[in-house]
Amino acid sequence: MTHYAHILTIDQLEIMTHLGFYDEERNVRQKTALSLRLYFPEAPPCARDDYATFMDYGALCNAIHAHASAGEYRLLEFMGMTLFDFTRSYLDQHHGEKMRIWMKLTKCNPPVPHLVQGASFIHSDIPAGATTAFTPVL
Repeated sequence: MTHYAHILTIDQLEIMTHLGFYDEERNVRQKTALSLRLYFPEAPPCARDDYATFMDYGALCNAIHAHASAGEYRLLEFMGMTLFDFTRSYLDQHHGEKMRIWMKLTKCNPPVPHLVQGASFIHSDIPAGATTAFTPVL
């Protein structure tokens, strides 16, 4: 069983995108927020060496933001899986193939009366039997 004790978090990457099931909702950009937890199966070299190879989370955020902003989505779940797949591909191409992802995509202000904190979709590729140092609160 793999233990993921080392985690890099990205909290609330704001993305304005065309998202909504109905055309009139999708015509106006809406605020979404993406949170990621990147789980490492072992301490990354940069945890012990300030000059070691590292995951450039700024470049990752810019890539996700550009990809998501260019799209148009009807469903939060579809957008979430699209961004998850994009992030997985990005990590695999940037020496992050051993990392596992926990991702939460939130539609911040959906047009639903009395829905105060939006709606979210969560997906992860952490193996079912793995242990983690952090259990995401839903």
